[in-house]
Amino acid sequence: MRGVRVNPPVEGCVVATNVFPCMRVSPATAIRSKVLAQVRELSARVARAVPPVSGWSWSTDRGCQGGVSSVGPRTNEAALSINAACLADRNAERNGSMKNLENPRQLFPLFISNKLAETKEFYLSAGFKIRIDMPEYLQVYYGEALDLCFMGPDGAGKGMDFPVFGGKGVLVSIPTPNADKKALELKERRLPIVSEIEDKPWGWRSFHTVDPNGVILDFFHVYKELEAPKPDEQS
Repeated sequence: MRGVRVNPPVEGCVVATNVFPCMRVSPATAIRSKVLAQVRELSARVARAVPPVSGWSWSTDRGCQGGVSSVGPRTNEAALSINAACLADRNAERNGSMKNLENPRQLFPLFISNKLAETKEFYLSAGFKIRIDMPEYLQVYYGEALDLCFMGPDGAGKGMDFPVFGGKGVLVSIPTPNADKKALELKERRLPIVSEIEDKPWGWRSFHTVDPNGVILDFFHVYKELEAPKPDEQS
């Protein structure tokens, strides 16, 4: 084709070209201006292409209903059928995905470690799941309660070399539905138990295990509720 000839609009037509004389849209259908712009662009692109043989069809978007239909055996016109709602959804998906990103609202304890392989094996055995697994970075999580992160000494890049965690003084408490069952599970998997399960005076029933880096994990469930002190008693 030698370009696009836009015909004067007629009743019931939204856009007209030398290939698609008229695209008819029901008066009850509301199409946003952005979708109309996409339709015009698509129509122009197709108009510049070689006309299809009678009985053939073009597909503009296999994920949407409709498309660009070929010239039929008994007609001299081509019909442009666009599912406007689908185009709008696809456009929002492509253009709006970055706008929907949000920062997580939780802390991510991160430990510098030179034992990432052993750490991964331990946490999988302890019932954690892997969220991120890279050569110099590992992130695991347990239910909806906690993410723990581990990074190699040079994982931060740009020549930075952090000292490895010394393995002392850190305890992470992890809620679990039943601490007694969790203790038996870890024992069956031959993970170290450094403190047997017991009731704590603050209302937790818990036990302790330790990972290859020296991080102590405190699995617990609440066995009784304690009344919080009144505001006037905290002054």
